[in-house]
Amino acid sequence: DFVFAWNTAQIQVMPAEDAVRILYGTELSQAEDKMAFLEEKTDDYKEKAGMSAFLARGYVDKIISPADTRKYVIGALEMLSDKRDY
Repeated sequence: DFVFAWNTAQIQVMPAEDAVRILYGTELSQAEDKMAFLEEKTDDYKEKAGMSAFLARGYVDKIISPADTRKYVIGALEMLSDKRDY
């Protein structure tokens, strides 16, 4: 089986800023510059939870452009046409 993701895809349970508010709530409340802290942690979160992270962890096989979808789906179907589940 194959898992392709468009280069514009986002996989997340909630928006990054909301996740940061939950994960870093105590630190955020104690930060002198709350907006700068929130922005920094949100950027870090987006980087760590982005598509490249899913690719590196093996959750996604390839990140593709939407324009290449047809080519990759056809290729995957051809490769898997003889696949049998035992």
